[in-house]
Amino acid sequence: MPSSASLLFAFFFVSLVFAKLLHLYIHLQSITAIDFIVYLPTFFLQDVFLACLARLLLRPGRTIPSFVSYILASILTLITFGGASSELGFYYKTGGEIEWIDAGDFVNGEGLNVSVSESSGVLVTALIIIIVSWFTQTLLYSGGGEEKHSRDEPSWQQRWCFIPSWVLTSTVLVFVGITAIVRPDKPFNHMSTSLPSRIRDSFRTTLVFCASNNEWPLKGLIDKTKWLDPSGDFKGWAPGTDNNKFVEQYRENPPKWLSEPIPAGFLKWDRNRYQNNYKDVGTETRARTH
Repeated sequence: MPSSASLLFAFFFVSLVFAKLLHLYIHLQSITAIDFIVYLPTFFLQDVFLACLARLLLRPGRTIPSFVSYILASILTLITFGGASSELGFYYKTGGEIEWIDAGDFVNGEGLNVSVSESSGVLVTALIIIIVSWFTQTLLYSGGGEEKHSRDEPSWQQRWCFIPSWVLTSTVLVFVGITAIVRPDKPFNHMSTSLPSRIRDSFRTTLVFCASNNEWPLKGLIDKTKWLDPSGDFKGWAPGTDNNKFVEQYRENPPKWLSEPIPAGFLKWDRNRYQNNYKDVGTETRARTH
């Protein structure tokens, strides 16, 4: 009889596989065919680990640790199921991939309105995942349990394969380990990320660079004691807002090689530009305004 644990594991496994297949398909054009074939097993390492972890958490039991594991697996399944439905629905509507690190930008009125208006694709893909999970839950949860009923009977692998199983297993593990080590970082690391790992990026704090409220980290370099007076073609070094004297001195001493009238592109030396709020539009436009 199917159980809630088997259904949860099926939800998690199907969502994980669907999201990974879509993720690989979107980035398929960014690598060569030979690289894709060679490194293909390494793309599923995180997914295999998470699937084993989910199966371990959903072990049958009536103890308190088993109940806690069941709750954790339920939360992980819900997050993965929602993320997979969103990614598949987003691709169906836009042909692109969700950047989970930017997901926080949609947590506002306009973003939520857009998300709700385009939710039909998410609902359809969620329904597909539910249907597939329902019909495969027993098979996925039990795994290879049917082999336990007939250990004495030779399986088709034993009849047709003359290589010991430990040799095959060792060969596969060595191959995957070597390819995972020698594999370049970009773009293979991103292609190898599992859906829960990508969703986790949405909770990371992003640094805001060049924002007006950020203080300059190297205050010692812009201290007034470090300022240099203009000399010749050198305009000086006086960063900050208290450098009006240097700015005026630089502006009032144009280079000797600069022709008159001052051509477009060099209007920072034009005194009239700052007096009359001219923009850098060229000498012809400036002449027509006089």
